[in-house]
Amino acid sequence: MGDSTTDTLLNSSIETGNNFVELSFFIGRNANFTSVNNTVSSFNTLNFTTSGSVFNGNVNLQYPGFFLLNQEDAANPLPNIINGNFTVGETYGISIKGDLKISGNFILNTVPEAIYPDTASVFVNGQPAFVTGGLWYLNNNHCRLEFFGNTSSNVIWPLGFPIDTLVVNKLGCAKVTFKNSLYVLGAARILQGQLALDPNDSILYKFVCLGDLDIMQGGGVFLRKNNLGVAAGMAIQGNLYDHNPVADSSCMGINNPYLGNITLYHNSNNRGNNIIDVPSIANLHLIGRPGSGFALGNDMTVYDFINNEAGKLDLNNHKLVVKRRQQ
Repeated sequence: MGDSTTDTLLNSSIETGNNFVELSFFIGRNANFTSVNNTVSSFNTLNFTTSGSVFNGNVNLQYPGFFLLNQEDAANPLPNIINGNFTVGETYGISIKGDLKISGNFILNTVPEAIYPDTASVFVNGQPAFVTGGLWYLNNNHCRLEFFGNTSSNVIWPLGFPIDTLVVNKLGCAKVTFKNSLYVLGAARILQGQLALDPNDSILYKFVCLGDLDIMQGGGVFLRKNNLGVAAGMAIQGNLYDHNPVADSSCMGINNPYLGNITLYHNSNNRGNNIIDVPSIANLHLIGRPGSGFALGNDMTVYDFINNEAGKLDLNNHKLVVKRRQQ
């Protein structure tokens, strides 16, 4: 489907017939493209490009091969938009060029050994965190990954999931849930909907973000617990903003009712103060380095616990209240 063309694809399946044929699905720039209830499926390598058009349906790679989300014009990228599920079986590699928007699930069905080593070698306050984009199995080229729509999305990845920029833009408080750890090299923005975090065995931080975490009004982050009563934790190296006046488990704000470890940290000296603009938070752990501290952007209440290691917390004429949560 070429540039500036008009095309319609309804209730259709496009697939290859054997393991040795590549499939390319291409929508050109400025196309007038209409689609409903479709499936694009390849047994081997799949090249997939929508150039800003919305593909309504599911996309999947069934057997080992390469999954390539490409651009027609790399210098002027347009998002690839999948209003459905994105599923990959075992793969030799996934390449994401430009932005990717998904409304459904994002699934890689392969054994952890196939994509080892994991980005879970993140140390947080023990220096380097992690790298994305350079992993052999996921070359995301500074991808902005956005989850949209009014249904919940599950990210099922054998090990920690690395991405450059994460956006949650879910209507009606729908959730985005990651089976394993989430590692964001740049910023994470919760525009609406909820990032739901469940703890994983032997992993201290379910979510690590090297940039800012910005939660808009109507969006939220929920640190949940498992059946053993262990709560998920998160670590943020950038600024932390929560624009919700209150937090609740259904959608709004940073909700940490099970007292997971929330760490704000610096891995470098002389970075100045990071901003903490959150009305209330539970179990806050601050880790600074010489010349690197924290500053309040508004009045803040900390429940249960605050620990400040080797860093300065500047109140900036705001009030800091620490108190025990009522049982």
